[in-house]
Amino acid sequence: MNARRMYASCVDEDGIEAEGIDTILSFVNTELGGWPILQGSTWNNATFNFSRILLKLNEYWSSVLYNIGTQIDSKNSSFQGIRFDFLGYLREFYLLANITLLDTDIVTVSELEYLRNVSLIINQQSSRTLQNYMVWRFMMSQASNMPKHFRTIRQQFDKVFQGINTEPSRAIVCGEYVNNIMGFAVAKLYINEYFDQNARNQSLELIDNIRNVFIDMVNQSTWMDSVSKSKAIEKARAIREKIAYPDYLNDDNITKLEEIYAEHNFNSSFMRNFLLMLHITTKRNLRSLRQPIDRTTWEFPPVIVNAFYNPSLNDICFPAGILQLPFFHKDVPKYLNYGGIGMVMGHEITHGFDDEGRQFDKDGNRLNGEQTQGENIADNGGLKEAFFVRCSIR
Repeated sequence: MNARRMYASCVDEDGIEAEGIDTILSFVNTELGGWPILQGSTWNNATFNFSRILLKLNEYWSSVLYNIGTQIDSKNSSFQGIRFDFLGYLREFYLLANITLLDTDIVTVSELEYLRNVSLIINQQSSRTLQNYMVWRFMMSQASNMPKHFRTIRQQFDKVFQGINTEPSRAIVCGEYVNNIMGFAVAKLYINEYFDQNARNQSLELIDNIRNVFIDMVNQSTWMDSVSKSKAIEKARAIREKIAYPDYLNDDNITKLEEIYAEHNFNSSFMRNFLLMLHITTKRNLRSLRQPIDRTTWEFPPVIVNAFYNPSLNDICFPAGILQLPFFHKDVPKYLNYGGIGMVMGHEITHGFDDEGRQFDKDGNRLNGEQTQGENIADNGGLKEAFFVRCSIR
């Protein structure tokens, strides 16, 4: 019901036009401290608080200058870590989700040179310039949720800045958005109505065959020593598969879905709904710091037409959305499936050994290594593995 309500508010062009920008401007004035470029001389410079506006933007999943959040610790994949730099700011930010940081919590700081340089730039700017810039960045990120006039302005900006000439239809935009934020609820409807359950079992067979060919390729390689081969094979065998959808979506019990979407209480105001989703997303990310790593959790919804390898978990994921034509069909000759989804499976397995994947062990913990061209490596490996499996079929 909430997914339908969100979609209805998104495609309701008349409602969006009627609401105008009142909701978003009210948010800017009450939560972000106002927008000087609109308020002119009435904006009070004395009210500017750099840490406060950064904190508020991050609270609504809007990263300006700095990016903050919880992610798996790359050196120990059994724990969650934190990405950011300022400890006091971190403590205050995580309190938004009632999470108290401990001195033993792991904090990962990346791009130190960027942090130093941006700090120098910030120190040279006036409070008015900083406030204008940060609110402008936020408003630009929200332009696609505003009335048509503002979406057109953003489209013109994207045309010059990114070379994007057209805006997708509102139905497509809203459908993709609902899939992103409530994809598991949508997937349950899709699975019940359209998905062929045989696809899961056939996919597991395909993966096993592709993996075995990969191991054969490693064994036959002349440039790897025996220790490297052993480690690579051990990691290949340890790769976990996530096929089609998480098991709870095939159950009549919807308790798990109700838990996931308990806070998704939408109404007819799309802007209000969108801001609520940003807030929910932030809190969910912060809360994960105190939750154990669940290697069975799906990061992406099953309705996505894509596939993934996660180096921190050493797993591969093939959502239900990609287990359909032209990649897969249960009734076509096997060679077509190997040429389609089989190549994709080989591609994702090979990602575990490309420039990024080789930096992680079989448990997802980071090792040492330099980077090259991961997608090309994965494509090359995927094609070979799928081809060799096909050649072995008689």
